[in-house]
Amino acid sequence: MKIVFVLLALFIISGVTIAEAGQVGLGSYLQRLDSQAKNDLNVFSSKLSSHFGVPESQVRTVISTVKKPSHAFVCLQLSQWTQKPIEQVVEVYKANNAWTAILEKVGIKPESAEFRDMKDGNFKFSGSKY
Repeated sequence: MKIVFVLLALFIISGVTIAEAGQVGLGSYLQRLDSQAKNDLNVFSSKLSSHFGVPESQVRTVISTVKKPSHAFVCLQLSQWTQKPIEQVVEVYKANNAWTAILEKVGIKPESAEFRDMKDGNFKFSGSKY
């Protein structure tokens, strides 16, 4: 019980909420992907295409539609997890501001392994240096 209080105290002192703590993994992962994309968007697009098995032209369309290149990766990952067309996932993305809402609207349950992987930034991307 003391451990719980100590951890809670650390979160309070640091000003980090439990929800924010989960975003650290995702946020840092996406930052690294954006850095990689910034270095060479053509290579990044090619790697996304190869990893997800979608045409590079489709990847470029997704990248041009979302706010950051890393968001294209997440949309493609969600499409793969849910077996929904990427266009449908991108529409949900455009209509929502929070990843949690996007996950739920494409059908990923909060208690699922995919949901936890998303929050933790725990992805398998063969085209990433990370």
